[in-house]
Amino acid sequence: MVLEKDFPMIEVSIPSIEKKVDESGKSKKLFRVEVLFNERKHDVLKRSSEFQTLHRKLRKIIRTPDFPSKRNPHLRTKPVEQRRQELEDYIQVKHPGDHSARC
Repeated sequence: MVLEKDFPMIEVSIPSIEKKVDESGKSKKLFRVEVLFNERKHDVLKRSSEFQTLHRKLRKIIRTPDFPSKRNPHLRTKPVEQRRQELEDYIQVKHPGDHSARC
């Protein structure tokens, strides 16, 4: 029997978005990902394409939820805040094989 206390708690959130301009002058949106693991907080900045790459890799080894689309059916693209919230919801889904879901 696997107990939840046997595994450290991991909390992941995407609290904000930052805009950066690269060396070519192109503006890029970066999602600030905060991970709380073993009572330590870690921050990283990731582009949407990096989430998609991770999704494709995970999809090969586990069943994953659908990846949130960048597009809104009625608009050309989704508002940035909506995109941030959907990515946060995606990373917080309990996946099959998640140890905390076992008894």
